[in-house]
Amino acid sequence: MKFPSYKNQRGFSLVEVILATTLFAILALGFVTTFAEVTNAAGAAGRRNRAAFLAEQGLEATRSLRNQNFSNLTDGTYGVTTTAAGWTFTTAPDQEGIFSRTITITSIASTTKQISADVQWQSNGQAEQFTLTTVLTNWLDLFASVPTSTLCQ
Repeated sequence: MKFPSYKNQRGFSLVEVILATTLFAILALGFVTTFAEVTNAAGAAGRRNRAAFLAEQGLEATRSLRNQNFSNLTDGTYGVTTTAAGWTFTTAPDQEGIFSRTITITSIASTTKQISADVQWQSNGQAEQFTLTTVLTNWLDLFASVPTSTLCQ
């Protein structure tokens, strides 16, 4: 019986196995790190998007209160909440999960107010903030002194 000769056949050396394993580990670590960063960025974008929504909602709530009666807009810092009758200002910032929203009203003129909606939250131990600002006028008062006959011509 003749046994096969393995003298001329080459296999993987220990060095090649170690190099291949090291290369695989480096590539796997790169993919895991990239996935973690992408997941973190997506979470941060989602929180910023939620903050933008809450700030816009705060401005819309203030517009609604202005449309009811411009005298509802007194200078100060408020939160907003909903009741059965609609939106109302609160004396403290309102909380929505991890987000805290404040509405700041500042007089520019007797019929004009600057409104800032500021949303703050904590993300990975850092304070984050998103602010929207607009100007609201007492547009009903602008037309109160104009005779209706001149408006319809």
